[in-house]
Amino acid sequence: QRGADFTRNLLGFSCKGKSRHEPVYVADAVHDVVRLVGRSMPKGIKIEVDLDEKLGILGDAPELGHALLNLFVNAADAMEGKGEIRVRARKVEVSADTAATYGVEPGDYAQLDVSDTGPGIPEDIKKQIFDPFFTTKAVGKGTGLGLAMVYGTAKSHGGSVTCTTEVGKGTTLTLLLPVAREGDMRKDAPDPRKTKRGTGTVLIIDDESLVRSVAGRILKSLGYDVIMAFDGAHGVEVFRANKDKIDVVMLDMSMPVMDGTECFKRIRALNPDLDVVICSGFAKDGAIERLLEAGARDFIRKPYTKMDLGNILSRITELRTSAALTRAHSVPPTQ
Repeated sequence: QRGADFTRNLLGFSCKGKSRHEPVYVADAVHDVVRLVGRSMPKGIKIEVDLDEKLGILGDAPELGHALLNLFVNAADAMEGKGEIRVRARKVEVSADTAATYGVEPGDYAQLDVSDTGPGIPEDIKKQIFDPFFTTKAVGKGTGLGLAMVYGTAKSHGGSVTCTTEVGKGTTLTLLLPVAREGDMRKDAPDPRKTKRGTGTVLIIDDESLVRSVAGRILKSLGYDVIMAFDGAHGVEVFRANKDKIDVVMLDMSMPVMDGTECFKRIRALNPDLDVVICSGFAKDGAIERLLEAGARDFIRKPYTKMDLGNILSRITELRTSAALTRAHSVPPTQ
């Protein structure tokens, strides 16, 4: 997970990575981070929050939380054990006249300010704070990726991050993130702590033996039968030999011999109704979007968890059952 986070930080900064777009309440993300850092902050640092509890965005909750964590850590380090961190979140309108200043489109945004009472940042250093690997900390004390990751998160969400500072008077880092429409915010999201079980046979096509092994063990623990293939070409062979009993295929995108795109085409030619879950370390990119448009059932981003696998396969099973019932009811009774 740490390796995945590190890679996403770099991809986010270079704008090669893409974020998930799910409903996230900004206040929830802030409260989660405050609870996390509150136990480890020096006693001399006080945290105050002023949040619009109804303010929501469409984004990547873990990525936003990681960005906030970096802002808190950065503020705490600047104050060296004594001071105050103030967090404010509110809705603002960015006009056409000011949008270019922030590098965003005009519209409504969630403005999230994280302020500290530290010594401030000199002008020559301020120009470099979002550069990857730039740090003023001693060797071994920082990587220089914290604020670069915040910058990448802001950009990948269609927003911006700016710094307001004055030597001797503290620093404020401001995130602007496009707000979600009220109808986009889910009110009945499932309990993420519950991992759903299921039945059926799953074919895992992945060239990494460790991924196959762990995914297989997880799926077996959830009640599924598992078959494995070590690359795309092998996956086609295995599917051809077992197509009558395979219910779902979990298909990796990047593999030697035959990649996920070609493998998908060949196994779907053998069974056009097959449920395929695309697996990748990237969020949805052009190739993945094209496979989803071509009929792939769903997408799961690596590294996935037991909960991720259980819930996505359970959802597919429910959809398949619902479709079967619909077909059964649509058949006229025999006279």
